[in-house]
Amino acid sequence: MNLKDTHKNYGEMSLLNHWIVVIFIIALLTLGFVYDALPRSDAREAIINWHASLGLLAIPFITWRIFWRAKSGFPEDAEQNKLAITIKRTMHILLLVAIGLQIITGPMYLWTEAEPLPFFGLFEIPSPFSEKSDWLHEATEALHKYVANPILIILIALHFLAALKSIFWDKRKTFAQK
Repeated sequence: MNLKDTHKNYGEMSLLNHWIVVIFIIALLTLGFVYDALPRSDAREAIINWHASLGLLAIPFITWRIFWRAKSGFPEDAEQNKLAITIKRTMHILLLVAIGLQIITGPMYLWTEAEPLPFFGLFEIPSPFSEKSDWLHEATEALHKYVANPILIILIALHFLAALKSIFWDKRKTFAQK
């Protein structure tokens, strides 16, 4: 078992954090889509509170993922050409930037309305803004939603398709330790 990344492979820490963040992102996107689909109601408010709470819980894991990847870099793949490596790294960086934007704009979405950030009804983090800022809220809301859908959805789909290509077309043992 190799906890740290090597120049050829992702380590156990990277793999664990990857899948933890995947679970968070799927849950957060699902809650966000359900929230958008519901009419104004108590159920809709409960969904956004769950979304915000889960997002707050995800922040340390996503932050850890971004900094770990920045520190560790990306394993080299001698079997791929330079263009393929550049595309792969660019996609990974774009995914990290997109999820990084989400953990910034998510809390700002509530705080710019001078609303606290809830955490599963246990406590709230008060807004650093003493009053609502309409223009900043509108900008933050648009960025949060646009990055989630379509940008993050497209990046996740491309990442998933690339993983399938790697497994089935290239016959790489992506999920097996080497």
